[in-house]
Amino acid sequence: MTEAQLRELLSQETLAWAERPPADIVAELAKPQTYCRGTGNTWHEIEVTLLEATDDYIHVKTSINDGSLVWALEPITSSFLIYRDGRIEI
Repeated sequence: MTEAQLRELLSQETLAWAERPPADIVAELAKPQTYCRGTGNTWHEIEVTLLEATDDYIHVKTSINDGSLVWALEPITSSFLIYRDGRIEI
């Protein structure tokens, strides 16, 4: 997969996670989540990690790789913040 394709897929996954209720995210990410999407040439791995959970916000990191050596060693990453007042920063 190209870097642009991986970045678009990561953007979609990041947005999907950011739209979840904060309490659900904290519960689901008690341990980092790793899962695969696609098959064949479109296969990619997503990892989602809770970086911080404070009284004011939660901070989540998402990353993607396609199993190739380049992206497996240094996956493309993103993160987002969800504030307790409902604001989201991606």
